[in-house]
Amino acid sequence: MTVPLYVVAFAIAVPTCIFADRMPAYRPVMASTALTFGALFCALSAGIYAYVPRYVFLCFINSALWTSNPLALSYASVSMGPLNPETRAISLAIVNEMGNLAQIYGSYLFPEEDAPKF
Repeated sequence: MTVPLYVVAFAIAVPTCIFADRMPAYRPVMASTALTFGALFCALSAGIYAYVPRYVFLCFINSALWTSNPLALSYASVSMGPLNPETRAISLAIVNEMGNLAQIYGSYLFPEEDAPKF
C-alpha cells in the first residue's frame, strides 16, 4: 500500500519541478500552492473516516510534500546567489535541518489517549 503513494508523488513532483526550472519566477508560488493543497487534504483526511478517500488524500498529501520540498530548496539556493559557496552550503543545510525537525516533535503530537483516531 506504500508504492502508490510514491508513484503518485513522482508523477506530480517531477513535471512540476521541471516546469519550475523552466519558469523560475513561479517557484515560490508553486511551492506555496503545493503546501496549501497539502494542508487542505490533511484537513479533509482528518474529518473523513472512510478508508478509500483517506488513502486518496494521503496520496495527495505525500505529493504535496515531495513537490514542495525540492521547490523550496531550489528557491533557497537561487535566492542566496550572491553569497560565497560555503555560506550557501551552510544556509541550505540549516534550511534542510529546520524542515526535518518534524521528525522530532511529530511523535509527541499524538498522545496515547487519542488512540485509535489519531
